[in-house]
Amino acid sequence: MDKWQKRAAERRKQREKQLRQRMMIAGGAVVALLIVIFIITRVAGGSKVEKKGSSSEAASSSVTGENSAVSGANGMTGDTTGTVADTSSTDSVLVATVTGEIAPDEATVTPNPDDPRAIFAVDPNKTDWNFDKDGDKVVYLTLDDGPSYLTMQFLDMLDACDVKATFFVTSQDPSYADCIQEAYRRGHTIGLHTSSHSFEIYKSVEDYFWDLEQIGNVVRDQIGYVPAFIRFPGGSSNTRSARYAKGIMAKLTEEVQKRGYQYWDWNAETGDGNMLSVEEEIAEATSCDYNNIVMLAHDGDLKEATLEALPTIIQNYKDRGYTFKPLDREAKVIHHEVLN
Repeated sequence: MDKWQKRAAERRKQREKQLRQRMMIAGGAVVALLIVIFIITRVAGGSKVEKKGSSSEAASSSVTGENSAVSGANGMTGDTTGTVADTSSTDSVLVATVTGEIAPDEATVTPNPDDPRAIFAVDPNKTDWNFDKDGDKVVYLTLDDGPSYLTMQFLDMLDACDVKATFFVTSQDPSYADCIQEAYRRGHTIGLHTSSHSFEIYKSVEDYFWDLEQIGNVVRDQIGYVPAFIRFPGGSSNTRSARYAKGIMAKLTEEVQKRGYQYWDWNAETGDGNMLSVEEEIAEATSCDYNNIVMLAHDGDLKEATLEALPTIIQNYKDRGYTFKPLDREAKVIHHEVLN
């Protein structure tokens, strides 16, 4: 396990350096953009004054010319339907962009009827979940917020530890979407953590489900179905949502289950939401002794400490007689108290 810890520490230093460089470049780009906008505005303003006297004549000529062009193209004077029809070839792409729906020809994965994990698909007719029964000593390791530049390293580390986990994914960095398929191929469970991870999704029930649908489409494109497992940004107990809508979490926790989803909170965590050191994460994560543990960790920017800490955390629990499993429909559901 030492090689993983050393590599993670090196990558963390490199990433921090890269982020500092990017911030400097971004700051310079913003200043340059503001200067360009100022110059364009001044030039455009002068141009408008010079052309003001002839604007009416130019507009009339332009309209006449456009109508003639449309008439020639469509065989009908003033009919612009031909122009709209010319864009019909991009309709499916536009629909996918505006509504978040995946056009049929965009799918990269065909649902596999022989896939035993297809039963994890969201289904409003399947609402029977395990809320009471403890199984053997099990840790359900969950990683939120990915996929990211670290996802492949997390997958390699989990392979080395012989552990399967659950990835609650987002679309915060679409360039890593194919990591979802790779995680699934390696035997991990995929769950939904909303597309944007913005707390503005808590403005209304409709806003939340619109955002959830977006990540559901992305995951379906990668693994062939929309999974039933979800995690709310901030957990079901978050109170930050009250800034956007009072009582929204009480509504959502009921509604997601009516629609066939099941949300998962946690009863243990690495503490990496607070950017702890490797040693602090290990101490925090290994302090739990529940029979069934749902462990919260994160896959995302600057989570190299988590990548470094997890092998020790995993070994600690294995030494204490725990096994590691990905979430499934038989796992004990962990819910927090809803506070909004």
